[in-house]
Amino acid sequence: GAAALAADASHSEASRVNEVGDDRDSVSPGDRVLLIVENDLAFAHFLLEAAREKGYKGLVTSQGVSALALATQFKPSAITLDLFLPDINGWRVLNRIKNDITTRHIPIAVISTDESREQALNAGAYAFVAKPVQSKEVLDGLLESLARFTQRREKCLLIASVDPQTKDHLIQYLAADDLCILT
Repeated sequence: GAAALAADASHSEASRVNEVGDDRDSVSPGDRVLLIVENDLAFAHFLLEAAREKGYKGLVTSQGVSALALATQFKPSAITLDLFLPDINGWRVLNRIKNDITTRHIPIAVISTDESREQALNAGAYAFVAKPVQSKEVLDGLLESLARFTQRREKCLLIASVDPQTKDHLIQYLAADDLCILT
């Protein structure tokens, strides 16, 4: 399953390859970290520089297996994901991250030439940006949106249930100071 692949990947040499001189050796607890999964290393470097300007530390990989390992190891604040990767399909990466309880909360922005905005959003992506990206302002806007999303103090959850007892159990189980529950 996803956990087994992530565990295998965490021991992979690929996850230790620093392809564009990213910040993996200087990440500290509390840092805002962006994982950039991108097969075009020139564009990945451009994204890394834009992320640094917005206060992120960046991790970059062109490999899907390495992306899974880095997501598990670093628990980044957000992820940008190209769907066309040399080793495994980006859809599989998105699916694995969204189906792993330890990483599924991480917002993922799909940045790809694939015209699959609706499919990406339905698969759990936070945002979709089509390549070629029209301007740096588009990336800046995306990074600012991701930062606002991840820095929200209070999260909201909608519970839809026809059974009042199930609804009450869920509310009790999920109650937290930073969670607004709507039913």
